[in-house]
Amino acid sequence: MQDHVEVGFFTDPSVCIGCKACEVACKEWNQVPDDGFTWSGNSYDNTGHLGASTWRHVMFLEQDRQKGNQITGPMGLPNPQ
Repeated sequence: MQDHVEVGFFTDPSVCIGCKACEVACKEWNQVPDDGFTWSGNSYDNTGHLGASTWRHVMFLEQDRQKGNQITGPMGLPNPQ
């Protein structure tokens, strides 16, 4: 018998821009203290790992996209040739 309610969190990947606002909102809503900020230096993805006070992780993954027959860089801008 459980004495607490289990909940889930759904992130729609078709609209996610990797801003991590949902990670911040989750911590605020559940009154979980932040872990502090450690710049990894590799990307905008600084969560690092899940733990006692980090329950969700949205990975920031930068990818080039194809637009018509032209491959574009981040934000849909053309890649320099």
